[in-house]
Amino acid sequence: MQNRKSVFFDTKDEIRRDALQSLFGQNDEFELIPSLDDSQPPSVILMDMVMPKVLELTTLRAIQNRFQFVSLIVIVDDSTTAKTVNEFKLFADDVFREPFKFVDLISMMRLQVRNHQWLTNEPAEFGSLTFIPVERIIKNQEGKGVTLSTLEARLLHHLFRAGGKPVGRDLLLKEVWGYAPSVDTTTVQAHVHRIRQKLRTLGAQDDLVFTEGDGYGLMVDDPSE
Repeated sequence: MQNRKSVFFDTKDEIRRDALQSLFGQNDEFELIPSLDDSQPPSVILMDMVMPKVLELTTLRAIQNRFQFVSLIVIVDDSTTAKTVNEFKLFADDVFREPFKFVDLISMMRLQVRNHQWLTNEPAEFGSLTFIPVERIIKNQEGKGVTLSTLEARLLHHLFRAGGKPVGRDLLLKEVWGYAPSVDTTTVQAHVHRIRQKLRTLGAQDDLVFTEGDGYGLMVDDPSE
């Protein structure tokens, strides 16, 4: 059997932990581990927001800061409001609603692990701005900065990696969101709009993130110039 990627399920409900442990026991790609270890962090952290139903956002932020290269997924149920889900998405890579199919959770974890493998501490320079993908921070030359949500940072990073070429909306949906059931065709547009708003506070023009056809691109400096 190939080496499996480790997953930590942060829950206070042992019955839920045992149920998920049984499912992961039959999976060849991921395995559930009993505790968190800073020296050997897992590939994925699942935060259980069903039991209990209340978790301070400061706790979620602390986990995200502690394990910057780890995929963080929050599990909620149908009683969780859209406002709360959006708050979780500021720090988590994704929010998964119960009930869901285990195979869909595996697919989402696979996508998030792949996305995190692309994240780096190396600065991404475009225009007069500096973007640190893993920290989700963009700064201008005066040192003023803004923080992106996890999805905003992932979207901007994909556009940067395209080297100034436009990326189609469908490809962005596949690469950034994995065609999650909750995603519709306006999702990319909404996230691009929020990124433009944040870049505007740093003195950037709206066309720094440009629209072309059904896709979007990022104006980056040509190193050959």
